[in-house]
Amino acid sequence: PLLPVPVSPELRLVAQHFVLLQDARHIADYDVAVSYSRLRTVSLIQTAEQAFAAWRAIRTTDEARVFSYRYSCGGNGTERSPVAVQ
Repeated sequence: PLLPVPVSPELRLVAQHFVLLQDARHIADYDVAVSYSRLRTVSLIQTAEQAFAAWRAIRTTDEARVFSYRYSCGGNGTERSPVAVQ
């Protein structure tokens, strides 16, 4: 493990929402048969707002730095390790 402590609930939420929002983005970008309702769109916006609020709470921590570093230079979009963070 990159960090010797359990992952905070905030980072877990950021990671899980990151995956959910990235999946929704890929569907919106590449699946022309899918359209989003206003309700679904508002729900995704609220999910993003929750992720940003959680990120603001932890962004200066070591675990946030590790998460940022990992996804700025190593993720290829096919790995799902953030969801597995428990």
